[in-house]
Amino acid sequence: MKWWRDTLHYAIEGSAEQYFIRLTSDRPFAEIESDPGFREVLGALAGLGLASRR
Repeated sequence: MKWWRDTLHYAIEGSAEQYFIRLTSDRPFAEIESDPGFREVLGALAGLGLASRR
């Protein structure tokens, strides 16, 4: 039933914005997590409301 309610809601009201962000690297995360450039990217994403829960 919830599916129908949500479908009607999105058909009438439209859906909210969504962000799809994919970060890839050929190096392990543990190796790049302290890199200043990588931290800057994560900070910019956090400014959009996309913060890690770690």
